[in-house]
Amino acid sequence: MTQQYVDLQQQLTELRSEAAAYTRLFERAQSMKDMITIQQALTKVNAEMQNLTQQAHQLRQTVALASVDVTLTNLRAAGRGTPSPVVQALEQSMGVLGSSALALLDVVAWLVP
Repeated sequence: MTQQYVDLQQQLTELRSEAAAYTRLFERAQSMKDMITIQQALTKVNAEMQNLTQQAHQLRQTVALASVDVTLTNLRAAGRGTPSPVVQALEQSMGVLGSSALALLDVVAWLVP
């Protein structure tokens, strides 16, 4: 959708430039026939701009109403199986380190008073 919106904005920029050029031509037109021809071309460009503006508005509305569904799963429950031996050893080491820290705090708590 982003690319579609960017394309619409680019087309609108080009059409605005074209409309400005037609307006400058209209101001310098010498005959009624030239004025009518330029006015018809300018009307066509304005209709295209209005159409593209409406499309851009619809895209903005669609994005504003969009929703995203997210599903979080546990890697082990998702079928990854058991962790590698390195991960298991690391988990066990962290557990032992945590237990040792708690034991050290207990000792300090008994020695401080």
